[in-house]
Amino acid sequence: MVDLNALVAFDQRGLDANGDAVNDFAEVFRCRAAVDYQRGSEAAISNRLERRQPATIIVRDNPTTRDITAAWRARIIAGRRVIVGDEFNIQSAAPARETGYLNLLGVAGGATG
Repeated sequence: MVDLNALVAFDQRGLDANGDAVNDFAEVFRCRAAVDYQRGSEAAISNRLERRQPATIIVRDNPTTRDITAAWRARIIAGRRVIVGDEFNIQSAAPARETGYLNLLGVAGGATG
């Protein structure tokens, strides 16, 4: 069972007629998620030295969460063992090992968008 320890808002930029991102991020929806800050791998340590914090964000698989792409952003609204206010640029989305969940890779810090 996955411990959905945080309330996370998912934001997307508006799109113009060509499908290009415009304007600021706007909240699309909120949901419960499991947020796990990555610590030990060489890649995670390298990111942290560059003031970027990678994290795995696990959400329930449903039609709304399946729309999340690398153009989206996740914001921590509340939760346990998380840093409220962290903003993660979504890097990738894939099915999680647990049936019925999606695994998102996000990175806090660095360029936004």
